[in-house]
Amino acid sequence: MSYRLVVSTLILFAAFAIRFLICLLRPNYRPLRHQAVLWSKVVRLFIRVNAEIVQPLTMFKSPTFWLTGFAAIFLLCSCDPPIDDHRAQANIVTNLRVISLAPSLTQAIFSLGAENQLVGRTDYCEYPPCVQELPSVGRLDLPNYEAILNLEPDWVIVSSLTAPAVVERLRSLGLCVDRFTETGLEGIIEVLQALGHRLGRIEAAEKCIDEFKSTLKYYRRQIPEAALHDLPRVALIYDLEALYSAGAGTFPDDLIQIAGGYNIASEAAASWPQLNLEALLHANPEVIFVTFDGSEMQGMHLRRRMLSLQKDPIWSQINAIRSGRIHLIFEDYLSVPGIRSLEALQTLSAAINLL
Repeated sequence: MSYRLVVSTLILFAAFAIRFLICLLRPNYRPLRHQAVLWSKVVRLFIRVNAEIVQPLTMFKSPTFWLTGFAAIFLLCSCDPPIDDHRAQANIVTNLRVISLAPSLTQAIFSLGAENQLVGRTDYCEYPPCVQELPSVGRLDLPNYEAILNLEPDWVIVSSLTAPAVVERLRSLGLCVDRFTETGLEGIIEVLQALGHRLGRIEAAEKCIDEFKSTLKYYRRQIPEAALHDLPRVALIYDLEALYSAGAGTFPDDLIQIAGGYNIASEAAASWPQLNLEALLHANPEVIFVTFDGSEMQGMHLRRRMLSLQKDPIWSQINAIRSGRIHLIFEDYLSVPGIRSLEALQTLSAAINLL
C-alpha cells in the first residue's frame, strides 16, 4: 500500500472520529446540507488523490471503495429527513436552538417554559417584554436569511403568515423548518402539544392545555341556556377606519361565542373580512370592540374618535354607539393566538355580559 494512501486514509478516519465525538457530545446534532456537501467533497478528494491505486477491475478489493461506501452510509445516517409539517416531527430534544418567525409561536415557547431554547425572533415578537433582548432576524414575511444562518438554529418555526416561498428558501439553505397553522382555539391547543413534544416540555404543555380547556369550559357554563337563542350581536374591529374583523373559524370568533356573544362577521366569506359602514348598520351590533396596539398618544386620539361617533349622524344609528357600549382593547391578545387569549376572553365576557 502506498504512503499516500496510508496518510489520506488516516486523515479520513480522523475526520470520522471527530464527527463521532461531536455526536456523543451533542446528541441532537445533525449536519446541515452545506456540511454534508463538505463531507462529500472530502471523500471525493480522497478518491482523486488515490485514483491511480484504484484499478477498475480490482475496485471491490480496494480499501478506497469500502471507505467511500462507509462514508456514504455515515452521511446518510447522520442527516435528518425532510419535514413537511410539525406533526411529522417526532424527535424530542431539550437543547434545540430555535428561531421563531411568529409572535404566537414565540409566546407559546415562553408559556411552556422553553425560552432558554429560543435564540432568535422577529421584529413583531414583543411579548413577553424580555424577548426583545434576543436578536431579531427581521420581518416574519421577509426575514434576514444571513442573520438566521449566523444564529446557527437547529429548528426554525413559522406560522401561516409566512409565505411558502420563504419556507422553501429557508429549507434550501439547509435549515429544518416547520410551518404551524393555528385555526381557531383548537389550533392553539395543537401548537402547544407539538411544541411541548418537540422541545421536551410535554408535562408543561399538558398543564397549559388543561388550564386552557378548563377556563373555556368555565366561561361556556356562564351563558344562561335561555340566552343561547338570543345572543348579543358583537362587532370586533381591528381598524376603526378600514373596519377589518375576524370571521368564522378564527380564534376571536370562538372567543366571542364562548363569551356569550354572536359575532356579526361570522357570516362573511373570508376568515378576516373587511366590513363597511353599511354592513355595520345592517347588523346593528349591541357591543363593539376596537383593538389597538399603538402608542399611548395614538390611543388617546382613538378614544376621542370613538367618543365623537355618538355625534355622527350615521354611526349614532348603531345600538352599540348609541348606548356607549364600544370598548377599546389595547392589548394584542385578540391579534395573536395563544394562552393570552384567556385574558381576551375575560375582557370580552365582562363587556358582553355587563359584569
